[in-house]
Amino acid sequence: MRFPLLTAGFFSILCTQVAAKTAFAHFMLSNSDEFETVDWEVEMQDAMAAGIDAFMLNFAYDEDTTVQQIPPAFVTATRLGFKLAFSFDYAGNGPWPKADVIKLIKTWSVTGAYVKHEGSKPLVSAFEGPDQSEDWKDIKKETNCFFIPSWSSLGAKRALDKGTADGLFNWAAWPVGSLEMDTYTDASYIQYLRDEFGTDAAARKRYMMPVSPWFYTNLPQYNKNWMWRSDDLWYTRWQQVLDVDPEYVQIISWNDFGESHYIGRVRDSGPFRDRKIAYDYVSDDMSHDAWRRTIPAWLSLWKKGTTTVAKEELVVWYLLHEDGGCNDGGTTINTATHIQLEYPTSKVPGGGNIFFDAILTGPADVVVKFNGRTEKSYFTQGPQKGAGVYHGRQFIERDQGKEGRVEVELSRNGRVFISFLGRAIGGCGPNGYRNFNPWVGAATSPIPVTAMTSSPKVSDLVCTQGWGAGKINTLCRTTCGMGYCPLGACVCSQSGTIAKVPEDKFPMGYTRGDPNWIGLCSFACTKGYCLTDFCSDVEMPIVEPTVSPFLPTVCSEGRAKDPSDLAASALCEDTCKYGHCPIAVCTCIKQGLLKEIQSEHTKKAGVVGSAQYRIVEGKHPGAVAINNMCAFGCPYGFCPPAACTSTNENGGDNGGNSDYQPPAIYDRPVRFCPFIAFKSMEDLVDNFSSIEEQYCIPQHILWVAIIALGTITTSFNEIIKADYDKYFGYYATYVAKQSPTVMKAFLNKQSDRYFTCEVVEEVFCCDGCHFEGNLNCRYCKNTADVCEKGPYVNGQLPSIFEKKRQPCPPQYQERGNGDVNVHSVYWTLRKDKEEDFYKDVEADIGIKKEFIKWPEKSVMNTLSTGCVGLPGSTMPQKCLDQNHWFNAPQVQGFEKGDVINPKQKLQESLENIEKLKKDLGAALWEVMGGGYFSEAEDVDLVDSVMLPIFMFEEGLKSMQQVAEMGKEIKASQEKEFILHMLSSTFFLIGGLGTALAGAGLAQMGRILVLIGEAGGTALGIEGVVSDPTTAPLLIFGLVMSGRAIRDTNNVARAASIRRTMPPWEIEKFSPAVAKKIGVVDTALRERWNARLCR
Repeated sequence: MRFPLLTAGFFSILCTQVAAKTAFAHFMLSNSDEFETVDWEVEMQDAMAAGIDAFMLNFAYDEDTTVQQIPPAFVTATRLGFKLAFSFDYAGNGPWPKADVIKLIKTWSVTGAYVKHEGSKPLVSAFEGPDQSEDWKDIKKETNCFFIPSWSSLGAKRALDKGTADGLFNWAAWPVGSLEMDTYTDASYIQYLRDEFGTDAAARKRYMMPVSPWFYTNLPQYNKNWMWRSDDLWYTRWQQVLDVDPEYVQIISWNDFGESHYIGRVRDSGPFRDRKIAYDYVSDDMSHDAWRRTIPAWLSLWKKGTTTVAKEELVVWYLLHEDGGCNDGGTTINTATHIQLEYPTSKVPGGGNIFFDAILTGPADVVVKFNGRTEKSYFTQGPQKGAGVYHGRQFIERDQGKEGRVEVELSRNGRVFISFLGRAIGGCGPNGYRNFNPWVGAATSPIPVTAMTSSPKVSDLVCTQGWGAGKINTLCRTTCGMGYCPLGACVCSQSGTIAKVPEDKFPMGYTRGDPNWIGLCSFACTKGYCLTDFCSDVEMPIVEPTVSPFLPTVCSEGRAKDPSDLAASALCEDTCKYGHCPIAVCTCIKQGLLKEIQSEHTKKAGVVGSAQYRIVEGKHPGAVAINNMCAFGCPYGFCPPAACTSTNENGGDNGGNSDYQPPAIYDRPVRFCPFIAFKSMEDLVDNFSSIEEQYCIPQHILWVAIIALGTITTSFNEIIKADYDKYFGYYATYVAKQSPTVMKAFLNKQSDRYFTCEVVEEVFCCDGCHFEGNLNCRYCKNTADVCEKGPYVNGQLPSIFEKKRQPCPPQYQERGNGDVNVHSVYWTLRKDKEEDFYKDVEADIGIKKEFIKWPEKSVMNTLSTGCVGLPGSTMPQKCLDQNHWFNAPQVQGFEKGDVINPKQKLQESLENIEKLKKDLGAALWEVMGGGYFSEAEDVDLVDSVMLPIFMFEEGLKSMQQVAEMGKEIKASQEKEFILHMLSSTFFLIGGLGTALAGAGLAQMGRILVLIGEAGGTALGIEGVVSDPTTAPLLIFGLVMSGRAIRDTNNVARAASIRRTMPPWEIEKFSPAVAKKIGVVDTALRERWNARLCR
């Protein structure tokens, strides 16, 4: 790498730096490729105005901007009195040559603009590159630098075990999934730094804490497409900085536009010039400048312990587009590339909220307006009184594409002093996409205020509210509310002063075994809060947990989402068990604690995996996910050629898994198989040992299958002609009786698509709620209507009930205290969704519009004592505020004659089954005559048809049980009878093939959910009928439609799908079918040794 002649000798200012807390902003040097000196000046002045001390310049190896932009950056920083430091990026273009790193540090660290640790050592960071840690021994020796890398891929302990880091920068600035942002990762860094360097103070002086406002990226060219929960993050993380109190803070980022966490000015950047981008989610008036307005207050609180407010400001942010009406671009919440459970963006927490921070001299009232609605809101976090940063959120119901401006007003004593008008919400972004990058705006009060300084100082505050992960949450809520919220065990979410903490009047408490509870139990028990689930009054043996209780769960087992997707099928089973299970192509079927891939497999040095060219260029919908799975798996030997290709460090092509040997499928001559008249599969299995010609086994299986199909059609037709109508009558009566429950289940599953809701929340006095410890205090208030008589009244926590606009079920992320089923809900059907609602109800649960009524109120759960038996007209409001639905749709007048009767469809299915029998007979003669070219094709034929045939057999057995029970059905057998009736219908109706969609399966699925308690089989069947992409329905569609098994392509695809189905998947809906399939697989593969790879 060449450097210009202009060197640091030009900068003779060798200022001595005083050791102090330093706030960095992460600056992507590659995004400065078009900068002139004036641009550097503007950027640095913006940062200085926000109180930021330095840019952490991040740059990858061999980038032009390193040579072009570092000199003008240092010229400008020196002139302005701003600071800079280097972060060498080892992830972008690979490892840095040691000599180049040394030269860059030596050249620029001698300037007064370079940040020095404790005034003398140049502070240098690195983004990843732990495999090059040995280089840093020489780099440190040559440059005397203080090395504080981000080796977050290793975690704190393993990063320090490398032996070269003087401190650590933690990149984990965002929460996982729907969880709140915590400080457990920060605590682990401080713990291991303390272990390494001796004291807690030394650890904090060597820790760089990350702060970030947001995260969203959709850059297919970099195989990145995910978001992390970011709703309240900007406020929450700064509050945590005050609690953790590190020496260094790094804001991620100043200008990383591709990940949406920029706080600097929006500029043209490289990622959005690439033709492969999905859409530009930054350039269209998506400034984040307003987020900088709160930074000076936070930095002052962190560095000095106080902040002075001389003008009052409001910062507001929100997403512009609503869920459902726009293309989500395949974005997920979380990313499998970070070994996280992924979720669809429909589950994004806070997606319908308006978020706001305010720098105020004291509390204020808040209202949020949208499309003619005014919502009274509150600051949910902030100082207990006086000057500081306040935070709140307000859910607003999006109007299904109708655009509307957002207004927020702050007032005191009825006088508005800040009025904010934001960008309109509604519609979709470019190319129909939903933009998950937030719009951020601000407003300043025109009314002068007397400057107010916050009080007391941060050092004099204690935690007044906190929480903990998992089981420890209840214990943490209790102790944090009394001022004891130890970092590492709990997470402090609010600080202040406590008027009175209970005295230590009770016996010492001890943990019930978990060492994480020792200090908490000791504190809580002596104050009379000895929670017996965690604590004991006698000392008990300590049991060290084998894994941290603070770790999130990950995927531990998975399979391909589409069994016919051979690329995904080849990968999902292997990578999902190590936590890498992207929902674009895989389905996670089991969760647990992380099993690291390196604990069971050795990484092959230099091996790099990627998706096959045909997957990327063929526009496979899961190309990004498959590419990332290949990158994850290939170095460890999971590199199937159906999906991946790999290269070694010398550029050679491994062509996928180098250990993989494709199966040999040989052509064969015609072979004669003696005729043996096996009567059933059981008969065949019992006589396997007598079959000397093992290649004849497929022929014998097909013969037995033809016999079974004949029995099925004959027997089932007899039952339909005889008593089927009587049995259906029993079933229809049951369905009609259950129709109100079915409607409730429909609403709980998807009502947010059609309705707006107001939910009645119990609102507590905040002081008492936070102290209580085991309550959700989201909607608590410290106003007179709740707290007038104090936080406790006669030992009880006072509360009132208020309606809050919230998402309708199944979205519960805005719910407050109590079980979600207890809250009363006021429903309003959207005018623009009325037609869709009635249409979908009829399609999904078989109930027409004429049977749907709208009662004013309905009791939905068991009423509390004191409310039972009261007539509606005299029921007090406190009874109506729980366990009721208002203006919700109900089914009335739906009788058994209105239930969908599948009889005609069953008869059509039986005709198709008869046709399958004839086609299978013809195919068998071709197999026997050598018309099929290989033994592999014989096996394809068997694999393609046996699952449907075994399901038909089970359907017949279920209907025969219906006939037996139907002679005299007892009340206790009602659910069992219905289950057999539905099972029979489901198994037999598969004969319709691609016509399944009109067969009433959705209504069947709803009833199956209701009787799920009758056994796992019911829910297993429901899981199949509710999803047309499941393997059994795909196979039915291939085998029972059109030319079906006369088309060898159909046969091969159906066989491939069947082979990708693990036994547990079949067992979910029929253990009997799974057992029979197992017998066939054994016969074909173990006895015949036909291990095929398709």
